[in-house]
Amino acid sequence: MKLRFVVGVPGVSQSNSWKFWSQGNEVYMLSRDSGAIHKFSFHSTGICRWAGLRERSDGRDRAMLKWKRGAVPETGSRLGSLLLSIMFPTSHLSVCTDSFTKSIRWIEPAPQGQATNVEAFLTSESSSVVADAFTGRSERELLALGTLRDGTHVGLARSYVDCGPVELRSPRNPALPSSVFGDLTFPEHDALDTGRPVRLLMVPQPRDGAPAPTAWELGGYEASPNR
Repeated sequence: MKLRFVVGVPGVSQSNSWKFWSQGNEVYMLSRDSGAIHKFSFHSTGICRWAGLRERSDGRDRAMLKWKRGAVPETGSRLGSLLLSIMFPTSHLSVCTDSFTKSIRWIEPAPQGQATNVEAFLTSESSSVVADAFTGRSERELLALGTLRDGTHVGLARSYVDCGPVELRSPRNPALPSSVFGDLTFPEHDALDTGRPVRLLMVPQPRDGAPAPTAWELGGYEASPNR
C-alpha cells in the first residue's frame, strides 16, 4: 500500500506533501521536505520511531522519539490501534508552490479555526468492515487501506477538529552555526502576506495515557535572518 497526499487546495494552499506506505509487516511515513533527514517507522514489534536517516557521529540512537503502540484489537471489536496523528491547522497552510510529477491525493482542509487530523492506524477487521465503519460518517473519511503480510490492515483516515489559534516562535539557536534559518515565527495570521514559505513539524512526547503522539505541521516564515 502506498499513498502520497497533501492537505490543501490545488493552486491555492497546501501542507507539505507526505508519503505513507507499507513493506511486508512494516509501515513508514515521511514528508517531502524532510524525507532525506528523518522519517516515521511503525514496526511489527509494536515499537514506533521518529528517527534520523543517518547514523549519529557519537553512536547514539538515531531516534528522536520512540513509543510503543497499543496492541491491535481482536477481530469483531470494530476497533484499531493508532500509530500517529498529524494536525494540519488550516490557518497555517502555505501558498501552493509545489509541482508534482507523481499522483497526489489532495485532502480538503478543515474550515478556518480548525485543523485537518490525519491518523494512521492498524486493525484486524476485514476491509469491508472498515469501509462500512466509515460509510455515512461525514466527520471522518477513509483515505487509504492496505493489507500487511500478516493479514493486518493498515489505514489512513481524515477528520476535522477544533484547534483554536496556533502561535509559535522558534528563536535561532546560536549553538548551531550551520543553521540555515534565523528567528522563525509561525503566527495564526500572516499579516505580512509571506505565504508561509517555511514548514515546521513538531512531534511531542505522547501525553500520559495517549496511545501515540499527535504531531503538528505549521507554516511560517523567517522573522530575522541568520547572521
